[in-house]
Amino acid sequence: MTYHRDGFAGPFDIISLNEAKEALEEVQNELSVEGANRFKLHLVLPRIDRIAHHPKLVAAVQDALGSSDIWLWSSDINMKKEQSTSFFAPHQDATYAGLSPSSQCVTAWVALSDPVGENEGCLLFYPGSHKLGQLPHCVDKNDNKSNMLALGQYIDASIMQTLKPPISIPLRAGQATLHSFESVHASGSNNSPYPRVGLALRYMTCNVQQTKQYSREMATWICGADDTIAQERAADIQTLKQLPYGLRQQHQLDYFDVEPRLPLHPTPADFDRGRRAQKEAMEREDLNYFASHQQIGATFEGHQA
Repeated sequence: MTYHRDGFAGPFDIISLNEAKEALEEVQNELSVEGANRFKLHLVLPRIDRIAHHPKLVAAVQDALGSSDIWLWSSDINMKKEQSTSFFAPHQDATYAGLSPSSQCVTAWVALSDPVGENEGCLLFYPGSHKLGQLPHCVDKNDNKSNMLALGQYIDASIMQTLKPPISIPLRAGQATLHSFESVHASGSNNSPYPRVGLALRYMTCNVQQTKQYSREMATWICGADDTIAQERAADIQTLKQLPYGLRQQHQLDYFDVEPRLPLHPTPADFDRGRRAQKEAMEREDLNYFASHQQIGATFEGHQA
């Protein structure tokens, strides 16, 4: 695998074209509802859950991270509308995530629409950039709506020109790439007549901690030594919310609260529990992500010249 050398790898064949089509339809139906959240859909959509736990994908993640103990920190849908000028500026996933060590975190990007090539705005990776550690990021004070990153962040051109030329990896639906949280990557606009849709899955080893202290976050157990404990502690999230924080500790692993997984044949009660977990998890994650970005942005602000 080129992951350790370059900071990214792929494409990997994960699911079939038909399975990707079914997952895309599931996502589109979910996001068509007013107020729907594009984050952590693995908690509420069976096909997205199955992709997140797919043996082929998990094996590639284990190989990349060098660990058999894997957790899923978060997931999100990346969608660019047809004939869109929107783009993702060069950035590192580690910048505002707060996860440490970030070298033990990896993003799997799974194409759901077909194809996801250069015309559709596929991902571009900068080889070896993951070896440079955390790079300064600027925050666009002009509120450029075309940059789809949550804070409008980007790496300044003076730094980008020192990196090796980027490599694009076109994908067919059902294929995936892996990239390190420290790998610089970007993607261009979608010039095709169809939406470009991908599923980003953020995996980590059991050694990763959330360094931001605004809120205790939640994660999904994927595989490894924490099997029995994780399943025992993936209790009903509503029950956990009703307990004082100190008492909740007996229901938690060391660093994250455990998210409940949809069973093979989910009932309405299972879906309800998943939606409550999704809501709670994103409230916590958003608090950490957005509450501290001003402090980080101030640290990097000098690089905006």
